[in-house]
Amino acid sequence: MLGFLLVLIALPFLLVIIFAMFYVASVLVLLVLALAFRFWYITLAIMGILLAPLVYLNNWLGYLIIILCIILVIFWFIPLTEEQKAEIEKAKLIHNQYFSKLKK
Repeated sequence: MLGFLLVLIALPFLLVIIFAMFYVASVLVLLVLALAFRFWYITLAIMGILLAPLVYLNNWLGYLIIILCIILVIFWFIPLTEEQKAEIEKAKLIHNQYFSKLKK
């Protein structure tokens, strides 16, 4: 009888604790993923730092640099859209206005 009452009281309590732990863990995982997508450049930098010894020790550095150069050359020749050109011109105007005020 006492064991039944203990199970009756303890089991729901343990189930709620386990559910809460999984809920908190899932929220933390989603938060980390959201931050990783938001700050992708920081994530990329951390991944690069962590993978640097592997790349260096396996002599993959040359292959990686060649692939990176090919990708950069391809991106260099991709034409810009009109919206991107307008944003660049706007940024240049703002930059020139800011530095013309500093020179005075």
